Amino acid sequence: MSRGWWQHHIPGPLNEGVIEIILRLLHILKDEKGLVEMTSFVLLSWIVIMMAVAILEIFLAGSTFVAVNNTAQHALEMMRIKGKLTPEIERSFFKELEQAGINTNNVRILSATKHIAHRGEPVHLHVEAKYTIRSFRPIGIKDGFNLYWNINKTGISRMFVRDIVVSGG
Repeated sequence: MSRGWWQHHIPGPLNEGVIEIILRLLHILKDEKGLVEMTSFVLLSWIVIMMAVAILEIFLAGSTFVAVNNTAQHALEMMRIKGKLTPEIERSFFKELEQAGINTNNVRILSATKHIAHRGEPVHLHVEAKYTIRSFRPIGIKDGFNLYWNINKTGISRMFVRDIVVSGG
């Protein structure tokens, strides 16, 4: 088999295997009239389009992660003021996600500070988010790939509780 310039651009151990598959495919598709260029162009165009769609979906997954991360940071700031995760903060967190167009069924709060943390004590918020990449369905992967993100946020409480002591007299 002859080696072309493109064989040197495929990294690592995939080099020989990918080259062998491409050459076998081109040999099968080549007819006596020499139309292998058109056939290979069509096949490679399909592969390039699939990769472009996958890259677009990976970009969308990244923007979803940024939105969940920013919303978690906003919830942590509210927790720092209140000293803990309150039901109002939790509702606000999920409402912000809905407004950003994120499916709240794929986001959950795993753990958070539930007791009042006084001024100077740590507060934390642990959020898990899931994103499914579905752009690989045309090649037979029906369920897609699930990406899971664990977002851990910590901060220092600013909640100040003053104890009022009433002295008799």
